[in-house]
Amino acid sequence: MKNEIKNQKTTLLTARVNVGLSQEQASKKLGVSKRTLCNWENGITVPSINKIDAICELYGVHYDNLNFLSMAQ
Repeated sequence: MKNEIKNQKTTLLTARVNVGLSQEQASKKLGVSKRTLCNWENGITVPSINKIDAICELYGVHYDNLNFLSMAQ
């Protein structure tokens, strides 16, 4: 059971909410607009690798545990 929970992917939205940040707070800390963050969370666009590193650090998650939504799927 623990492995199932540990291996579950988390969305950007869930990761942000889990650390108690609003979209406005997170976007300021990441140096992007609120719209950009919203687009990432909704799978409209995907952050660059540099921003992914910053997101992982800010949200305290590992890249492998993030689920990037994609409108193309």
